[in-house]
Amino acid sequence: MRLRASPHTITGFTEQMENDNKVTKRRHDAYFRWLFADTAHVRYLLELARKINHDIDTFLSQVNLDTLMRIPDSYSEVDDTGEADLAFRVNVSTGAPILVGILLEHKSGRDPVIFDQISKYIHSVMKIQDKNRVFSGIPTMTIIFYNGRDNWNPLKILEKSYPDYFRGKVLPFQCAFVNMSDIPDSDCLACEDAATGMGIIALKHAFNKEKLLGLLPQFCKFLQKMPRSEASCLLEKTSIYLQEYLGKEFLKELNMAFVSIGQKYGFVSIGDYLREQMADERQELAEERQELAEERQELAELRQLAAKDKQHLEATRQKVAEMQQRLEVTHQLVTDEQQQLEMTRQLAADEQQQLEVTRQLAADEQQQLEVTRQLVTDEQQQLEVARQLAADEQQQLEVTRQLVTDEQQQLEVARQQVAEVRQKAAEEQRRFEVERQKFEENQKTQDESAEKEKIHTARKMVHDKKITIEEAAAYFKLSKEQIIGK
Repeated sequence: MRLRASPHTITGFTEQMENDNKVTKRRHDAYFRWLFADTAHVRYLLELARKINHDIDTFLSQVNLDTLMRIPDSYSEVDDTGEADLAFRVNVSTGAPILVGILLEHKSGRDPVIFDQISKYIHSVMKIQDKNRVFSGIPTMTIIFYNGRDNWNPLKILEKSYPDYFRGKVLPFQCAFVNMSDIPDSDCLACEDAATGMGIIALKHAFNKEKLLGLLPQFCKFLQKMPRSEASCLLEKTSIYLQEYLGKEFLKELNMAFVSIGQKYGFVSIGDYLREQMADERQELAEERQELAEERQELAELRQLAAKDKQHLEATRQKVAEMQQRLEVTHQLVTDEQQQLEMTRQLAADEQQQLEVTRQLAADEQQQLEVTRQLVTDEQQQLEVARQLAADEQQQLEVTRQLVTDEQQQLEVARQQVAEVRQKAAEEQRRFEVERQKFEENQKTQDESAEKEKIHTARKMVHDKKITIEEAAAYFKLSKEQIIGK
């Protein structure tokens, strides 16, 4: 009886199936990546592509393919997507020490996020770390190689809604599209590099058995000129790749066509490869059966342990319940102690605050005491000065008394003189009063004369119509009645 798989086991099995499907879908990519990771093969691939694509031809005329260098995978910060992203650097044709990038992107089916993937890859990989550069990126030509069944061109789909002005400018990088079915078979057969020509034929006709049977055997004469290890590896990789799409029967036919080449180079046919794979699978199955028996034995032991664990669990639960009750009591005691501790802390804080206030008051009183002591010292000094001043004043008082006595005598003499002066002053006052009366009478007479003169002048000016009565009254400070004569 087999063990029932856990949810985790089922999930892992499902993920494994999905991964297997992804691997199957990516056989194209794996073959493309293996073949064109070699810069020598890439050069011939680009030469074939430039014949059918003007943009690629223009680009290649501006670079020196002799300087083509692959960027190792370790340079890439992009997650492993399984896609055939091959990045290269190359110098410009002018000979200047300037690098540009070439990115080969292979697709065997429609991919709606292809441009996002390429943009992310370029942003992460196509860089030059140089502090003297104002921009770390390098101009990059991306070439999409497509060998799917359907007719698909993502560039045309992307630019379809844009006006003509934006054609070729929609993407932030230069991009060209090559449908590998457009590369002529004759160009592949005439290619100087047999591996490149044969690889392109295998990719473009991967779903067409008749085409492959007619074209691939024509490479036999070229394979005989290749080093033994390279030819054997190429045949093996190509056979494994095509077996995924055309089946074992096709490979038997293909093996017949390649039999002479295979015998010469010790080529491992796909049949041998499958037999080795089946033997490995049988060995794995035997190991899995042994593991299953061991797992069954472990399951029986686990069941016995589970029964003992169940009894132990019941006893443990009882102890846990008792400990839970004790814990509740302890928790209540701890809560009460925490409350008391908080009250104690609050009282301590209040006492500390009062202590600080007391210390401040003591400091203030000490300061006031020092001030009082200073004031007492100052007052004692002032008292000594006052005593000295009092002694001096006593001496001055004696002198003053003598002077007062002398002044009193002089005062009596002065009083007699004052009496005489007052008598003379009274006589002068009487004479002054007589003179003042005479002066006032003269002044009154003069004022009346001046008043009459003003009135006469005002009347004359009014009569002569030089000014009005109101202006004359204001100017000479007279009333209208005085001017009129009423």
